[in-house]
This record gives sequence, C-alpha cells and structure tokens, in this order.
Amino acid sequence: MIRYVPVGDSALCIRVGDEFSEESAEIVRQLLLAVEDNNYSYVTDLLPSYNELTVFFNPAEINYEELVQQLRAFNTSGSGNVKHRPRSFEVPVCYGGNLGPDLPLVAEAKKMSEERVVDLHSEAKYTIAAMGFTPGFCYLSGLDKKLFMPRMSRPRKAVAAGAVGIASDQSGIYPLSSPGGWRWIGTTPLRLFSAGSANPFLFSTGDQIVFKGIEKQEFDEIKEAVKAGNFIVNYCKTESPE
Repeated sequence: MIRYVPVGDSALCIRVGDEFSEESAEIVRQLLLAVEDNNYSYVTDLLPSYNELTVFFNPAEINYEELVQQLRAFNTSGSGNVKHRPRSFEVPVCYGGNLGPDLPLVAEAKKMSEERVVDLHSEAKYTIAAMGFTPGFCYLSGLDKKLFMPRMSRPRKAVAAGAVGIASDQSGIYPLSSPGGWRWIGTTPLRLFSAGSANPFLFSTGDQIVFKGIEKQEFDEIKEAVKAGNFIVNYCKTESPE
C-alpha cells in the first residue's frame, strides 16, 4: 500500500507499507529512479529511506495535490515506465585485529568462532536500504539473523573510515572517521565519499553489495591504489554495470 503524506508546505512523503521489507525498498528505489529520469523542474530534492521517499518541491510551481496526481501516474510497482536493475558490487573487507576490534566480542556473544562470524557476514547479499548519519554511510539490510547484535551501550569516540559494523538487524559501512556505536568487525579500504567530486558517493540507495574477506597485505595494496585513483570497484560476477 502506497500512501502520500504532506511534510510541511514544500515536501511530501511517499510511504510504501508500514515497515521495511526488501519489496518496499525496491519500490522506493524504482520510484526514486523514475522521478529522477523524468527530471521534473519543480522537484528540488529527493530523500530515499527504508520504506519511504520524501520528495521536496517548489510550491510556486506545483501544489501538493497536483504533485500527488503526477506521482500516482507511476504504477504500483514503483517503476513507472522505466525499469532499472540494481547495481551489485563486491566490497573487500579485512576482518578482525585492529581493523575489526569487535570481531572476538561478536564471536563470543554468538558462541561461534571468529571464522564462522566472517563466513556468515560475507556470505550474505546486502541491499543499501538507506544512506545518512554521515555522508555516504550505508545502512545494509540482509544481515544473517545469527549475527543480530545490539548497539554498544557506550559508543566509541572515533571509528575509522571504512569500518564495517553490525547493529541490531543491519550491517553498515562508515565512510568517514566519526563516533559510532556499531559492532566494528572489519574495515574496507574503499573510499565511500569523496567531497568535491562530481559524483561524491561510491554507492547509492538500492545498490546491492557482497563482502569479500581479504588479508591485511591486500588491504594495504588496495588502500594505496584507491589513494592513487587506480582502483576500480568490482561488480559482482553475476552482475554487469547498467
């Protein structure tokens, strides 16, 4: 069920169902891409999240009722007359040690080996359900239920850029060094956010990713290649770029 909810006098929220699901996330993604593809002059910004898409608009050009009518033209699959296949990426991660200090804690809490935690985390396929908190932070759905963990009761003052964590039923990637309360189990050498770039975000809401475990030496090599601008993120083997 898709609902349209006014947010002040210059925004509306398209709400897909009452809670997050893979299906609602895909509908939100297709709505987002369809609105972007139509390039409406009166749409000033778009904010996708779990099961919602907030559309900011210029009330001098269109009012709320007219915009709702326009958006209803897209069919209930959310795709309108445009269909996009999600991009799917392979994200290298070095687990444990200084790059994943909470891995032993998670293993102990779940009564399994660190290797098993890594296997479960890296075998899952994730969808970027939302982005925020810091520029480019990825909230990932798809975490194996065996790894669900509460947030830390006392967040760290600083988590490294690229940190991969677990919180509740999600995994996530920190794009910048910042305070954080997620269980930090690994780190990716990729750069998720590049201020000043024409395309500052490496990933987008709706993209799918899988994690690939790597050793410290490979981590260092990729990090240097990223810094030099010589590293290209791999698409998953079963996918191809749009």
